[in-house]
Amino acid sequence: MKYFGKTDIGSRRSNNEDAFYAEENESRGLYIVADGMGGHKAGEVASSLAIDTICTEMMIHDAKEMNILSSLRSAVKSASKRIYRHAQKNNDLLGMGTTVDACIIDDLTAYIAHVGDSRVYLFRENKLHQITTDHSLVEEMVQNHQITPEEALVHPMRNIITRALGDENVLVDTIELELTEKDKLLLCSDGLSGMVSDDEICALMLEGTPQTIVENLIKKANDNGGDDNITAIVVFTEKREEE
Repeated sequence: MKYFGKTDIGSRRSNNEDAFYAEENESRGLYIVADGMGGHKAGEVASSLAIDTICTEMMIHDAKEMNILSSLRSAVKSASKRIYRHAQKNNDLLGMGTTVDACIIDDLTAYIAHVGDSRVYLFRENKLHQITTDHSLVEEMVQNHQITPEEALVHPMRNIITRALGDENVLVDTIELELTEKDKLLLCSDGLSGMVSDDEICALMLEGTPQTIVENLIKKANDNGGDDNITAIVVFTEKREEE
């Protein structure tokens, strides 16, 4: 697989509360995007703790050869508990949390754990598909037919999320996705998806290397206002050669 990840402070924020991780070994790749929240650098702490915990847990689980999807869910739950307990020890960090999208790609299967409104997209045959469902107030309103998807894009409460790491018992969505050799995956924070339309994302996913695509997506988000921190990971999938 070929991949590239990057985070950018955006045009209007004074600090970056996003964090990401992207790494491959001889057997699989692990990719994580986390968008922290909480103020006074608490968001930075939460997203960093999430990344560190998930990476550490998955190393342990990998060594034990456990089920990938259940291991990933367990790692995300551990991260949520760690963030909660860390906040209880420091009044400045009370209430901190983070979204997370964690993805393992093993051969041509993607295993995804999702909490919050960061997103995973699949780009296949020149079409963009949103794989995750936002845990947000406006998404619930869309699902309940109270507003349209178009109204959700500009709704004044569009940034209110209904689920995040930072609870002792967070509910984690998991997805198992079969890939083809020509697929591309995009993991991103809402600083990208909230500033760049699906049509714009689709157009930028068409050509170039993972690095070129990521840098162009971030540039487009900043050109469109850059209201939030922006983080993206793009992965090109390919079948691994048998040894």
